[in-house]
Amino acid sequence: MIRTYLSNDYINRTILPLYAWTQATPKPVFLDPNWTRAVPIWPGMGFIRTGGDLVTLAGANAAQMNSAPMYGTAGTASNGSFLTANEPYSVYGLGALYVGGDGIDELLYAGINAFAVWVLGPDAEFEILAPAFDSTATWTDPPATGAGATNYPGSQLIGVALQNYTGAQSNTNMGTGCLQGMLVPWANTQSISSHMGTQERTTRMTELQTVANGQLAVANGQLAPAAPLGGLRPRVASRKSDDYVAQIEARRARSAPLTREAKVRKMALILSDELHGFRRLGVGMVGPIQLKLRYQGITRNVLVEDPVTPGTPVEYDVWDDLGQAYILSGTEGEVRVTPFEGKRIPVRFFRIASRPAIRKEDLFYLRINAVEQAQDETKQAILKQEDARLLVILQAAVTDYATRPDHVVTPNHNITEASGYLTPGSLYSAVAMTDLHELPSARIMINPFDFRDMYRWDINQTGWAFKDRVVAGETITSFGEFQIQRSIIVPQAKIFLTPEPNFLGVFPVLYSLDVEENHMVEAFWKGWVFDEMVAMSILNPRGIATITKS
Repeated sequence: MIRTYLSNDYINRTILPLYAWTQATPKPVFLDPNWTRAVPIWPGMGFIRTGGDLVTLAGANAAQMNSAPMYGTAGTASNGSFLTANEPYSVYGLGALYVGGDGIDELLYAGINAFAVWVLGPDAEFEILAPAFDSTATWTDPPATGAGATNYPGSQLIGVALQNYTGAQSNTNMGTGCLQGMLVPWANTQSISSHMGTQERTTRMTELQTVANGQLAVANGQLAPAAPLGGLRPRVASRKSDDYVAQIEARRARSAPLTREAKVRKMALILSDELHGFRRLGVGMVGPIQLKLRYQGITRNVLVEDPVTPGTPVEYDVWDDLGQAYILSGTEGEVRVTPFEGKRIPVRFFRIASRPAIRKEDLFYLRINAVEQAQDETKQAILKQEDARLLVILQAAVTDYATRPDHVVTPNHNITEASGYLTPGSLYSAVAMTDLHELPSARIMINPFDFRDMYRWDINQTGWAFKDRVVAGETITSFGEFQIQRSIIVPQAKIFLTPEPNFLGVFPVLYSLDVEENHMVEAFWKGWVFDEMVAMSILNPRGIATITKS
């Protein structure tokens, strides 16, 4: 399992064993405590031993090792771990854990420098993903010239870079460049270590290259398209908001009816209160002229609402590895391993709050129930803030996904509608892009202004049943495979398409809307503070699409 942040939820471990259970050994070692973490380390980079069970990144120099002595000619800040100027040093194996790469440090998270290095046998085979190898180098398969063609026809030797330097290896260049520790094509120079293995072409998904007779597999800078999440499983919490409502209704239903004597006493109490009793009840039934319809929030219909148990860490699982199958001879052959590794994403809560206040004299001047009106408007304002935040993270998710390295199926998820109004064709074009990710969009979030475009569709686009519903005054809540949700918070000329909530993201609620009295007695104000602690996370952007009206 990889613990990472939401911005990196698409990453995969950059070393994946294909033939390794009997061909290689993940030896338990310790990262040398002198390593200063000067260079980010990804799984699959080359490591050397510094003594005992201690290892460090290949090419480490004295400065990177906190001035600790290294193998060979050690003692200066620029001197690295090699034997002589003409003899490459020995690479112990390939690192298995993150130490700063992609912002992940599995050792710091665990609180111990326990590490693991894959020590490879001659028939081991791994898949290495960028940036654990030099994706800018030319990987010839098989090489036509050079040491690989001369000494190992049909394959290419692979080595580990000591530094970012071309030409012969020297003391002054070790541990000084961005290629340090990466896998690179072997050459007849000392700018790289002794060879790790050979590379031979094997067809894999997208542009992956593997090694059949050696030790490594190299990804050509591309990741295979990730599979959609199989549905988010919200953590089991104590209760949801609906549970409390159901409990209150059940309690009311079970309560015994008042006796005749109790009813008489209660009516007498109401009639005796001239200020807040029956007379106040009568005038309170007179409501104000409504300025607008009551706002209906959409966030809890788009994301999975997840009430959080106080005191528990809030993390969510991301599962996006591809399954792969292989065709083998019916007589002999060992199938490759398909590693699966999940990720855990922490969330951070934020507060949405409001502070309504009413003058004390207005409670007496006005015939309406001003307290109820103010509190209801405040609740709607908080719902609008929730929805505004939802649309921000939806737009950020679809924009970020367009440039992610694992997004190789479609260029982006945005359709431009040039006609000036929404058409069914735009909806179908948008959902076609998410269909390629095996995750169709099922919901439409739209501004009421753009929603009215649907009433302009002719009979050839909608059919008679749709037109009959419109003429009969029914509200359009669905069209084809889509459920429609209108919100004034959605920007005009922008339509969002999302999958079902359990395929999109979560809406963790630390505590739901809470109300505290906050009267300012000396200023003659009646006031309250409304607040809630919530979070929002889009864990799977593959089903999001947008339509932009030009």
